[in-house]
Amino acid sequence: MKGRIEVPPRRTELEFVIHSIDLLHNLKDSKANGVHLKVSTKSLDQIMISDLNNLFNENSGRCPVHFTIYDPLDGVEVRMPSKTIKVDLNNKLFKALKTYDLEFEIK
Repeated sequence: MKGRIEVPPRRTELEFVIHSIDLLHNLKDSKANGVHLKVSTKSLDQIMISDLNNLFNENSGRCPVHFTIYDPLDGVEVRMPSKTIKVDLNNKLFKALKTYDLEFEIK
């Protein structure tokens, strides 16, 4: 919901005037700029890479994927945006990402 607070003519009380309303299921398509995954070097292996690749191929879409690989022992982080992988933001993708030992957020 977008709007602003105004004082209507001939009144002294503030009023919230609505300018537009968007449905929640439409916001992910219009406002989401991508998925950010944060993966620990401890949990990163060839099997996880293969599983994530299959998951991304099954949920192909228009939102880019960004990776942050970090080493918890050294405190080093490397950020890597994917140039080729784009996904559809759907519940199947979110549920599958929760099964892995990584953090993710929609931006």
